[in-house]
Amino acid sequence: MTRRVYIAGPMSRESFCRCDRPSARSTLPIAADPIGAGMRDAVLDSVDRWDYNYPAFTRAAATLRNLGYHVESPHEPGQVEGWTWVDYMRRGLAQMLTCDTIALLPGWHQSRGAMIELRLAEDLLMRHMLIDHDGEVLA
Repeated sequence: MTRRVYIAGPMSRESFCRCDRPSARSTLPIAADPIGAGMRDAVLDSVDRWDYNYPAFTRAAATLRNLGYHVESPHEPGQVEGWTWVDYMRRGLAQMLTCDTIALLPGWHQSRGAMIELRLAEDLLMRHMLIDHDGEVLA
């Protein structure tokens, strides 16, 4: 039986502002080093295009699929014009409820949405795993 895994992690600029700064390894800032509030605007201005952490979600999804998982990722349905954070959370939670495992991306602990997803996953006795910056499974 193929196990189903849901990927959770920071997708909003706000989550990025709280926990991440640009990494030399990627164009998307996903390193977990905190930055000072005074640097936020300068750092965000240095990012050419905010892409909702899609590269990290894409790397994790590819790795998990190669390991034989069926992957549900909130980044794959894409963006919908006019949607709010609540709309995306509702869609993501519906995806997550079809799974038996949750995979946490770097910075998950700074993401309001990922924390909600993790709390629900724990209450539903779902397995969990950690994913590193390269999209590899840690645990």
